[in-house]
Formats: sequence, structure tokens, C-alpha cells
Amino acid sequence: MGAKRLTDEQMQSFIRSGYIEVVPDLPPEFHSEMFSKIEHLYETEGNPGNNILPRIPELHHLFKDQTVHGALCSILGDDYYQDAHRFVHFNKPHSDGQTLHKDSFTRRRHHTRWVVTFYYPQDTPLEMGPTGVLPGSQYFNTIPEDSYTREYGLAGPAGRVAIANYDIVHRGLPNKTEKNRYMAKFLFNRMSEPTKPTWDYQNSDWPLSDDPRDLLWAYLWDWHKGAPQPNNSGSIGDLVSDMVSADETNALNAAYTLAGIGQPSVKPLIDVMLDGSAEEWILGRDTRRRPPGFTTPAANASYALAAIGSPAIPQLIQALDTATIPERDLTIQVLSDMGIQGEQAIPALVESLADPAPAIRAQAAEGLGQIAQRATQPLPALTSALQDTDETVRRNAALSLGKLAANSADAVPDLERSIGDPNRYVVANAFEALDRIGTPEAHDTLIKHLKTSRWCPITAPGSLY
Repeated sequence: MGAKRLTDEQMQSFIRSGYIEVVPDLPPEFHSEMFSKIEHLYETEGNPGNNILPRIPELHHLFKDQTVHGALCSILGDDYYQDAHRFVHFNKPHSDGQTLHKDSFTRRRHHTRWVVTFYYPQDTPLEMGPTGVLPGSQYFNTIPEDSYTREYGLAGPAGRVAIANYDIVHRGLPNKTEKNRYMAKFLFNRMSEPTKPTWDYQNSDWPLSDDPRDLLWAYLWDWHKGAPQPNNSGSIGDLVSDMVSADETNALNAAYTLAGIGQPSVKPLIDVMLDGSAEEWILGRDTRRRPPGFTTPAANASYALAAIGSPAIPQLIQALDTATIPERDLTIQVLSDMGIQGEQAIPALVESLADPAPAIRAQAAEGLGQIAQRATQPLPALTSALQDTDETVRRNAALSLGKLAANSADAVPDLERSIGDPNRYVVANAFEALDRIGTPEAHDTLIKHLKTSRWCPITAPGSLY
């Protein structure tokens, strides 16, 4: 049986709410065994961190399941990547629960390129403290204090897998019982920009309603279909005024209305993005993660410009010449966020790989993997970025070389050196890039390393050899 794709209605629900729950076609005994193994691992060795999969390799069956795999294909495309970061969350009895937050690697962009999955190997009623999510919060930067009254607990029987937009606001709810609660978290990345629907698409249009978020949702529906070109009208001046208002729902509605107007909106939007508010936005990365969060006019303008796409590129590149460091950072984010519509900006992002600011170099390294997917030539600057002094730059460069695998064969020797990188995610992304490049040289490099570094899942305290 092939992958079980999401329906139009399920994809629309995911776009609106930011999460979907699926049930793998695995017997109850599988989940009981996973629970027992996770609990035994915790009791004897502690949290295995990123080594949960090699430590309990049977968990791979979750992601081979055609319901789970089909949902991930529907949301991220068929060639998605299981990221190297994964973690088992333990919610002890009588815990107070967490505060609402967005995770630390928060993307703060609206296109779906990262998701997180939550797997519960045991029955998890609400009183046992499952993950609570705030529906629709993945697009917002403010986290009002009353969000606690609107959160949804992912409670239910053993075996459920919840797939959520990485930027959704969430927390571990209080565990009011005497039982241990475990949840295994895994991350997944989009590797190819969407060019067509990858779910069971039935030629549906977005079902418009009176919700002020409809323009945002409809745009993302079209983006997932590979056709993100809305057409709107309205007074640009009035819309700009709405976009800089404190009401984030109205501000985003105005931003996506401006995006639909297109080219005439570009100059006013760039003026807002360079109005000085980008500095607070960029420098306040950590404080945006928890209530109350905050948004800025510059951020709202950046979403509109990314949605406009290629017509905005010349003026954005021109703006880089006089922009401050935070403004350059946000501008590179916009160009990167355009995906394949941003191909014209490849030279600007290559140049930004030499920027003095590490955050800008890191964003450029990530963005090239998104905007250069139709490029016919290798990008030597990405290969050079594998030697950057900043680990996030190296991490993003390795992942982008995997996204551009068809043109990355010349990078194999440099990727082989990256296998010795001190950052675990650089190493993992280099492995993924080598596998996707797929040449005999690339696979020989992988096999040579794995022969000496493979993990033995049955070696543990009490059974060392």
C-alpha cells in the first residue's frame, strides 16, 4: 500500500490550526513495547537525547507507517528529511506543566518548511499532561496571556502521532496523576520547494469565510499547491496604516492584501521594513518565544514582501546597500523565504555569505538551499561556507547542499571533512547531503565512516559486550 495522503479538508485544517493528529496502522502491542523500552531507558540510563532512535531503533516503524509517512509527504513534500534533533519529553507525576512558548529554533516565517511530531506510546488523558497547543498560533508573534484558556490538549489513546508546524505555541500540560508520561518528539524539514500539491488534491479552492485570517490561509494553500499568486485590490495607504497597527490579526490581513496588490505595494512595504523597527525584532529573538511575545511593522512588511516574490527583488537588493545589520538580516530572510521565486537573488545571497554578521551569513546559507533549486550550476560559496567559524552557518550550508544535491557532487570532499565537525547537526546534515548526492564517491564516504561509528542498540550498562 502506498502513502496515505491527507485530503483537501485535512490540509486545510492543518493550514488553519497548525497541527493534525494521525493514527499509525500499528498494533497496540507495538506502543506498549515502545512505552516499556522508553521507561526502562529512562530508569537505567537517563534521557538518550538525539540517540533515541539508535537506542530504540524500532521507533523507525512509526515513520515507515503509510499514514504517518503520507501525512508528512502531504505537508512537506515526498523528499522530506528527518532532522537529527529528537528528544523524549518526560512529564513527571504532579508536575506543574510548562509555560506557553515557541521552540528555541523558531523560524518566524509563514511557509511550512519545518514540522515537529509528538508520539505518545501510552494512553494520555488530559489529566496526565499531554502537549497543549494553541491552534492557529504558528503565524503569530504575540502570545496573549489569555492563550491558556484557548489551548488544546493532545489527549487520547496510545499510538497517536500529532504533526505540528514547528512555530506553533505549545507547552507540556500539568500531569495531575501518579503516572509517568512520555512523549517522543521528532523534527522534519522540507527539502524541495512546492511546485504542485503533494496531498490527495481534488482541485479545491480555498473555502473563503468571514475570518480575517482567510487571506493568509488562502495564500498558504496556494503556496502548498505551487502557485502562490493572489490578486487583491485596495488603498495602499490605508492598508499600510492597518499593517502597522497593534492588532496582529488585522495587521497580517492588511499585509497579505498588500501582497496581492503586488508591484505597487513594494516601495511602501520596504519603507516600513526599514522604518527602524527591524532592530527590536531581530535582537529580541529570545523574548519573542514566550508570552506576551511581540511583533513589529517591519516583520509584517517582511511577510508581505516574501509573498509578492520576484517583483520585489530588485528593490530589496537595492535596500541592502544602505540597510543596518538588523535590516540586512530581515531583508535576507525575505529573499530566502521566497523560495524558487527568489532565484534572481542568488548573487545577493552568495555575497551575503561574506557578511561580517554571523546571523546574516547563516540566513544566506539556508536561503540558497531554497531559492537556488532550479539553478543548473554548483554554488562553490556554499561549499566554502562549510568552513565558516559559525556553527549555524556550517549547519545551514550542509543542509542546503543536500537540497541542491543534483549540483553538489563537487562538494563531496568538503562534506567528508564536515563529518569531523564538532557540531552534531553539521555532521548529520553532511551525512544527509552525501546520501542525496548519491554518487559512488559520496556513498563510499558514508560507508567508510559508518563502519567505524555505527551504534549498537543492545550495548548498555550491564551488557557492555
